Amino acid sequence: GSSHFQTKLAMRLLCVGAFNGTKNQHALLENLGALNLNAEVIFPGDGKTLATAKEFAESLPDSCAVRFKGRVQRDQAIEHMLEADISISLSKGEGLPIAVLESMYAGCFLILSKIPPHEEVAPPPKRCKIVDLTSSTDISAALNYCEEHLEEIRSQRKLSEDYAIQYFGMENMLNTYYDTYLSLLQP
Repeated sequence: GSSHFQTKLAMRLLCVGAFNGTKNQHALLENLGALNLNAEVIFPGDGKTLATAKEFAESLPDSCAVRFKGRVQRDQAIEHMLEADISISLSKGEGLPIAVLESMYAGCFLILSKIPPHEEVAPPPKRCKIVDLTSSTDISAALNYCEEHLEEIRSQRKLSEDYAIQYFGMENMLNTYYDTYLSLLQP
């Protein structure tokens, strides 16, 4: 089929962003290394820290499948969001966090670094965990929470979507992508 994630059982994590240091994908990889999560993680994005990230990912436990997609088109990024359980941004700095808003609209649970642009758009705690990058435990606690509550997270996608529509008026922004996505699902 046209699905980007290969598993339905494991937790499906998405981390969208340029590999430039600011987006801080390394913090996620380090935490995945320390946890024994049954997860599939996709990193769309390219940049100067990608090679280092790929190298580090090779040391991760087998229970955690990591794939790097390089640069992807926006509509393809959105297809990933529609399939992912959790979208994570551990960014150290952001302007307007578009990928976060799009992920929310697509129904993802969010794990977000504690920076003002994230705190301004974060949905209620039921659909989001805010993590302090200076804490040695916040990120792993958030990932463990998601694994433990995966069924609930999967069943409540609409809460994220509703929040995005209610607060950010995103219902028109992505309709075209939904049509694209639905057409891809047809046999």
